[in-house]
Amino acid sequence: MGLGGAFQGLYLGSMNAQLDRWFDELPEEWQERAEQLRHMLRNSSPAMAEERKHDVPCYTHRRWMCYLSFQKGRLILAFLQGRQLIDADGLLAHTDHKLVRKYMVPTKGTVFDVEALHRLILQAVLVNEAMTPSKRKPLLHKARFR
Repeated sequence: MGLGGAFQGLYLGSMNAQLDRWFDELPEEWQERAEQLRHMLRNSSPAMAEERKHDVPCYTHRRWMCYLSFQKGRLILAFLQGRQLIDADGLLAHTDHKLVRKYMVPTKGTVFDVEALHRLILQAVLVNEAMTPSKRKPLLHKARFR
């Protein structure tokens, strides 16, 4: 492995350690559910990437798809393009943000509809697949000079 690969490995290793620490620092009653969500998200697509943004775990499939957050004593899974998801099971709640919808993870000992949540996650992957790349400037073709 070249030197660049070694540095990349160190970066990814430290990133995973930071993410692991975020999960470990959750209150004990939320850790099992958080790890379940983490596992579901990571395995929802071979292209899914887990990274830390804004001090929370974020999941990217071609573009930023969702993030986990712990707010006011609750674990939340927020979908950045949640407005585009068909929520047949009524799992998502509106937020102050126009596009974002959040899933309030149920507390331990209450019903956790894993299958319905899994359908939403897979749907979010498909939404991200269908979206055009973020506002990139179009590639300019070289002008022909005569």
